[in-house]
Amino acid sequence: MHAVTAPRRVVVSAALLARPEFVSACATRDFGVVFALVRKYEGVSQVRIAAVLDMTASRVGEIVRGCRQVTSIEVVERIGDRLGIPGELLGLAPREWEPDRGPQSVGTADPGLDDLGAVLGYRDQNIAADAALRVAHAWLVTEPPQITELAGGRHVGSGLARRVEARIRHLRHLDDYIGGCDSFAIVTREVAATAALLREGCYREPIATGLLGSLAELCQLAGWVLDDAGRHAAATRYYLAGVHAAQTAGNRTLAANLLSTLSYQRANTGKPQDAVLLARSALQGMGRQGSGRVDALFWDRAAWAHARNGDLTECERALAAADEAYERRDTEHEPPWVYWLDRGELDVMAGRCLTELGQPDRAQPLLRSAISHYDITRSREVALYRSWLAEACAKAGEVESACAETMRVLDAVEGVNSARIDNRVAVLRQVLRRYADQSAVGEVEERFQLIGHFA
Repeated sequence: MHAVTAPRRVVVSAALLARPEFVSACATRDFGVVFALVRKYEGVSQVRIAAVLDMTASRVGEIVRGCRQVTSIEVVERIGDRLGIPGELLGLAPREWEPDRGPQSVGTADPGLDDLGAVLGYRDQNIAADAALRVAHAWLVTEPPQITELAGGRHVGSGLARRVEARIRHLRHLDDYIGGCDSFAIVTREVAATAALLREGCYREPIATGLLGSLAELCQLAGWVLDDAGRHAAATRYYLAGVHAAQTAGNRTLAANLLSTLSYQRANTGKPQDAVLLARSALQGMGRQGSGRVDALFWDRAAWAHARNGDLTECERALAAADEAYERRDTEHEPPWVYWLDRGELDVMAGRCLTELGQPDRAQPLLRSAISHYDITRSREVALYRSWLAEACAKAGEVESACAETMRVLDAVEGVNSARIDNRVAVLRQVLRRYADQSAVGEVEERFQLIGHFA
């Protein structure tokens, strides 16, 4: 690792570190966008960035234009150290120069995870990807511990437990309409409140089991919205805390959902082999407890992991398994957290996978059909799904259609505060730059410059 000295650093501001597009770019290690944002918001020239990073100015320029990628972990560490970017944002362990803050998430201590750790008998940690895999496999072979009565505090009855469940349903539907940057503080506060209730309350074992299940659901939702906000390290900690809670409650299906969601995160953040292993762990660990719709969800996420890993054969096998499982769905006996999965969502995932694997002609009909029936009030999902259609069009050489869809994406994302959206739009911009000589692309680029958000 390169030694870090004060004169060789350009420490970016806290304001830039908090910008969703910067968080998203760091999470995907898109240093072209990182450098462009440093230049835009910190006033640091490319020449200065190059000098600080021991690079040539031409190399930095190639990275900014998308002509060169940073793949060396040594260079990633050097960029983080020299620009003062915390390791968490880049998927690295905390750097030596970072203040020792102890286990944290979202910039402050996590009392909810601390309380959950006290209840379940483990201490929360900043867990790296390899540790996440170990937890997954340990869960597969370990029987859940017995739930013990927790003495002291207020009495918790079935009425309060049902209200907690109702609040979770409300938060899940809230996520249908707002981005993670706007909702993660709400959900993590709910985790803290429920964990405190578990730690301090007095209740019988059936109530404890229900509360632990609710807490596991909240941890999954917290991880999901934190991922949508680009805070992937914090999201991982909630997923794994949720696995502990679901395991203790004896709910293997819910524990499997947490692992499956973590697989989806890994696939989206450049760790497809981890994603494949986690997806398999979820499917195996659930055993025969899953319903048709749940099985379909887990196979769908496995398909995405295989797509990101470049494996067309395994991806198609998983997509077929998802279709077969969906035909076995039983609405009356499905868990509430899978309410959103329907035929259209399966088609979108198939279209995304095929686009990722270079099969745009097969992807387009699936995406167009699903989008045509989608609820337009769910702006984030509409924008995400249209972004995949735009990319499929571009990969098929249909540049004008790709530009038209990109314009629709930009219309839909207005007011949506989501790092996932920012990342997808940035990807689209890079894809269309390959056709910069076409007039339709120039019009889209003008729109990007007018927005001034997706560097």
